[in-house]
Amino acid sequence: KEPQVKTYLFEIGSSTFKKIRNGDEDAVLTIKFVDDKNKKRARLNINGHIENVETDKAMFSKNINSKLSEGNNFVRLEPLEDMEVAEIKIELA
Repeated sequence: KEPQVKTYLFEIGSSTFKKIRNGDEDAVLTIKFVDDKNKKRARLNINGHIENVETDKAMFSKNINSKLSEGNNFVRLEPLEDMEVAEIKIELA
């Protein structure tokens, strides 16, 4: 079975974007996995900024301030092996 690529779209308004750019707020991406103790490997694409994720933990978090744009944004998660995502969210901290 082919791992499923998921794309999530979200919008950032101008006042929120200014807070992130000024350092008043941090945008944190959190991915919660179904914890099966196996290594999770995926390609993470945030608005064209691509990096690999490798973890055997149930959760992965990352500051994504520098990867965001005002207006429309996307996060694409492409599993490199079998894994299940329980939740993906972006929060201001």
